Amino acid sequence: MKKNERLKKLLKVHCAQCGTCCSDPIATVTHHDLRRLVKHTGKPARNLVKLYTCSDFIDQDEIEEDLIYLSYGKRIMGLRKLDERCIFLSKDRQCTVYEARPILCRTYPLELTITEENKLDEINIR
Repeated sequence: MKKNERLKKLLKVHCAQCGTCCSDPIATVTHHDLRRLVKHTGKPARNLVKLYTCSDFIDQDEIEEDLIYLSYGKRIMGLRKLDERCIFLSKDRQCTVYEARPILCRTYPLELTITEENKLDEINIR
């Protein structure tokens, strides 16, 4: 079995559909996630994500690699919230964009650290 196949098998997480990952304080998203969500929902990006500041995060060392540098300061792209939960979580705690959900949700409860070369650096459990 090739290294990439072993890694994919390792990272295949069974979703219990418990909604726990949907209650993270801020669910960060990648540009790939955003593109997939825009295509899936048909909504503009500005309706799906918010640019959070570093002060919105408790552990600021943890977010350094996710920062977007803009002329008005550093920001992190994350899903918008509705009543302290993900905007895509229905009242019956089901993900309404399950097929297009962000990588953070796809791998929960694992936390992946990817290098600039797009290689897996570290895996932690949240």
